[in-house]
Formats: sequence, structure tokens, C-alpha cells
Amino acid sequence: AEHGIRGLYAGIGACGIRQASGVGVRFAVYGRVKELLTTDPPQIWQSALAGGITGCASTAMNHPIDVVKTRIEAQDGAGKKEYTHTVQAFQSILKNEGPKALYRGIVPRMIKISLGQAITFTAYERYTDLIGDLADSMGIFAAAPSRVATC
Repeated sequence: AEHGIRGLYAGIGACGIRQASGVGVRFAVYGRVKELLTTDPPQIWQSALAGGITGCASTAMNHPIDVVKTRIEAQDGAGKKEYTHTVQAFQSILKNEGPKALYRGIVPRMIKISLGQAITFTAYERYTDLIGDLADSMGIFAAAPSRVATC
């Protein structure tokens, strides 16, 4: 209540960038890591390993925007705010604390994200197989006959 409606949306720009970059990187990286590490179909441990590596890569790439988001969200609503928007916060952190500040706290976050992505991509592979097998048995998504004219 003391921060009002604006407090509810503090850091939303940085949060959107963080979410979009994280998910985009994860799906782009997972396919490539999976190709390098797995058999077809991947075994459970291979999916988990590829997911874990993917989580580490995405965390390394988008941790700076996560730091910016967290700093904006953590500001007290009373008084003058140190960070007014995403770009200003990023510039201020770089200028006043240096690039290392953008990677503070990366190890615990990397552990959390990599474990989560190991589980997520393992489940993704299993559900993809399960749903695909079910759809095949029901004739759903079956290839339509070709309608190419022949001479």
C-alpha cells in the first residue's frame, strides 16, 4: 500500500527483458547441447545434463539484467530512488561499482536455474514422447495425403 500501483510494477521492463532473454537462450541452446550430448531418443540423464548446461548458459548470459531488475525492485518506496529505469540502473551500476557487480550472486542463481532446467527439459522430452505416442495411436496429427498433381 505504501508504494502504490507504481510499486507493483517496479522493474517490469527489466523483468520482461530477463524473462524473454532467459527463455530464448534456453530453447536456442538446449537444441544444440542436446545434439552434442544425446542419443536419439535421449536418455533421462542426457536430457537432465543438457538441461543443466542450458540453465548455466542462460544464467551466464542474462544475469546482469537480473541484477538490474532486482536492484530496481528492492528500492524503498520512500525518498529519492537511486534507479529510475532499466538503462539508467545498468549504467549506474557499471559506473559506480564496475562490471563485476553485474555478476554478484551468480553462483547460487546458476545452481538454482541449472537444476530447474535439468528437470524442465527432462520432463519436456518425456512429455513430448508420451504425447507423440498417444497422438500417433489415435491418428491425430497424422500426415495428410499428398495432393501434388502427377502427370
